[in-house]
Amino acid sequence: MSQPTHLLWIDLETSGSSPADHDILEIGAILTTPDLTVLDARDWLHGSTVRDITLGQLDPVVIKMHATNDLWRELLSNPEPKPLYEIETEILAWLDDWTSEDTRNPVVSLAGSGVGSFDQQFIREHMPRLAERLTYYVYDVGTIRRFLRLAGLNPAKLTAGKSTDQLAHRALDDIGEHLAEGRDYLSWLRLAGDHTHTPAGFGLDHDHKDDVTIADAVHQLGTAFDELMAQQPAAADNPAA
Repeated sequence: MSQPTHLLWIDLETSGSSPADHDILEIGAILTTPDLTVLDARDWLHGSTVRDITLGQLDPVVIKMHATNDLWRELLSNPEPKPLYEIETEILAWLDDWTSEDTRNPVVSLAGSGVGSFDQQFIREHMPRLAERLTYYVYDVGTIRRFLRLAGLNPAKLTAGKSTDQLAHRALDDIGEHLAEGRDYLSWLRLAGDHTHTPAGFGLDHDHKDDVTIADAVHQLGTAFDELMAQQPAAADNPAA
């Protein structure tokens, strides 16, 4: 599997959850390097079909959400809405502008939160040329978040960003929050992998792994996680997390 040369952080606002039945309304995109340095950010309003959507086609949650965040109003007041094919062409040209001068063969992977199960499926259905431009694998901070919860850990203590229920559900704002979350997780993972700063016991002794039970290993990792948290009081005590 090739390592990506670029990450395309994307968040889509849609008229529903089914790629076959619903439309893309708004696209927020941030292009970064693999170390999450931002190269550029763009957003696009689609909405060329929004006047044809009936209330019966929409989930009441979607109706209320986009009324609250003004997305419906912006879509309806757009005098010249672009067809999605044209937006897709712009996204591809934008990617080419930023990757064409790379001396390596550019490899662009999709990144975000829930991006593999949601956004990627809409891209494959509605923007197949963009889908072909991206790797089949994605970088999903939502997966990391859920694994931390599965391990009995609180991911909110790792990041200073907004929780998912605090998001505005506007594409560019939300993907910026997911990128910030990704940066925090990456910093923690690097800290955990740096044995010069890692509490004793976090890196398991592979020479004696046959003597270590799964319960012992999980206990060691949990203890080390608590020690790491104690070293980062600003992140741990952030009320916004």
